[in-house]
Order: sequence, then structure tokens, then C-alpha cells
Amino acid sequence: MDVYKKVLSMQIVFGLFLLFPVLLDLPKSQELNGFKANSLTKPEVQTSSQRCTPASSSEASRNLTFPIGILSGPVSDYGSAFVRGWSILEQLAFGEAPQSPFIDFAQVTAGGWEEVDDSHDSALVEMTDMLRKIGWKERDFLVWSYIHRQSWLIDPYEQPYIARYKVWANTRVGALVIETAFSPGTPLTIPGGPLPQQLPVRRLSDFSFMVWEAACQGDQGRMKGLQWVIHDHITELVTQRVAQEALCATNQRKKSWPGATFKTSDQPGMALLGSPNGWSVGFMLSQHRTLGPMTIDRVNVFMNNRGQWDIAFHMGVLE
Repeated sequence: MDVYKKVLSMQIVFGLFLLFPVLLDLPKSQELNGFKANSLTKPEVQTSSQRCTPASSSEASRNLTFPIGILSGPVSDYGSAFVRGWSILEQLAFGEAPQSPFIDFAQVTAGGWEEVDDSHDSALVEMTDMLRKIGWKERDFLVWSYIHRQSWLIDPYEQPYIARYKVWANTRVGALVIETAFSPGTPLTIPGGPLPQQLPVRRLSDFSFMVWEAACQGDQGRMKGLQWVIHDHITELVTQRVAQEALCATNQRKKSWPGATFKTSDQPGMALLGSPNGWSVGFMLSQHRTLGPMTIDRVNVFMNNRGQWDIAFHMGVLE
């Protein structure tokens, strides 16, 4: 018990260390994401003594119950995600991010990525409830599925994983659906295992942008019509924990579309944007300004047909 208390105390101190400079130094006059940036200077941190039991203890929470608020566990996940989410919103608002050199899908194949035909194995089948409710047609989606055979990883059971991206695009409704994202450098390696090859095109943010550019056939007007980026069947444990914490902080549960909606002007929405699945969307917008002066104004956390985590990021236009 003493060891547990010491670890918990260290987590709390670390979380406060991450948040303290941000709470002091936020801008006080600029417009950010459609609201005044000074609304972020003192975000309210819930410290209720209520407790929230995760919807599925096997998925994200290791059979723990999570007290509501930013100091719930693990602190480093939610606290760090919140700080990172605010930073992404600032980059989107003020155009501070360096622009990516990866702008054409030809750069993917030139870097050794190979197309694979697995359109029959579709994430859209897992999302039929959402598609029906929002009025989208599965036939309007096209898929880009690529692997890199020279960049493989080893998991703890000594099974090889090939770097792989699979993204669906629908230009009619302005949507990208991320089905598979095993990036080169994904931390699945075991000590002593082979290191992934460093590839020219490595980041999901760049791959997603180039898929959208290809789907729009380079038409700048159509590219600015991006409205949604959806991550389906999320297996990233940090993102799961941040999503569960966001639900707990607002006394909500994981449910089917539209699930729980969070504005990015609020603390849970910022944390979701700063999660591993969220920051790839933020980086795509900030490092590819040809998409237009966009931001992310809200986030939907919901479950697909199989009860798995899905998160949808909605684009907003900066004024």
C-alpha cells in the first residue's frame, strides 16, 4: 500500500508539473478555435469525489475505477493529452507549425510502400450504424491500403508486424476513415529486436493528407471540403484511457453514434485532440495548410457495431 501511495503521489506531482506552465502562460487576447483564447487561461478542473467505473475493464482501465477530474489515472495520459491538445489548437490558430514536404501520393510508392488489396475486409462494416444514422453511403468510399515489408516490428510474443496504413476517403461528404495505422516506429519492438527502417513517409498525418489529395485528384477546392476524420476500432491504450476519462469527467458512457460530443474549447475535448489518435489529425491540418485555415471544433466518442472505441474529429473553419 505504501508503494502504491508513493507512485500515486509521483503521478500527481508529474501531472501538475505538466499543467502549471500552461495554465500560467496561455494567450489572453487572440482568437483561438472560434472562441477567445482567454477562456482557456483558467480551465476548470473537476475534482469531484464521485467515481466512475469504466464501461469495459478489459479494454482501457485494467479493472480500476477512475475518480473524475484531471488528476485521475493514469495522470500522465490525460494531463499530457490536455496540454498537447491545447498546443495543437494554438498551432492551428496561429499557423506556427512547419509545413510537411509530403504532398503527393507518388512519394508513398517511391518510398517503398506497396499497395495491398484488402477492400473486402472493411472497417465500414463495423460502422454501418453510424453510416445509416448520418446518411452516408458505403459505396461512396474508396480505400488506400499500403504496407512496407522492409519496416517490420516485433511484438512481445515474437510475432512480426509489417508497417501498414489503411485509410478510406469519401469526397462526397468530406470524410476520412482511419482503419489501420501501424506506423514505422510504433513501439511494438522487444529488447534486442530489429529496429524499424526509417522511411521518407512515416507519419499517419502525412499519409492521411496524401490519401485525401489523391481522392480529390489534387483539386484545391475539393480538398478544402474535408469535414471529418474518424478513427475506427481504436486499439491504442492511451487513447482509450483518455476517452474513458473524458466520458467519466462528464458522467457519460460509451454508446453508439453520435455517442458523447465534446467541444475542443472544453478540457475533455482538448485532451481527446491531444491523444495519440487525435494529434495525427491536428498535425495533418497544421502541417498541410493547403487544406485551408481549419481547426477541430468538436470530437465525438462512440462505439461501433462491435462495441469498440471510435472517435470522430470534426473540422471547423478558422475565422
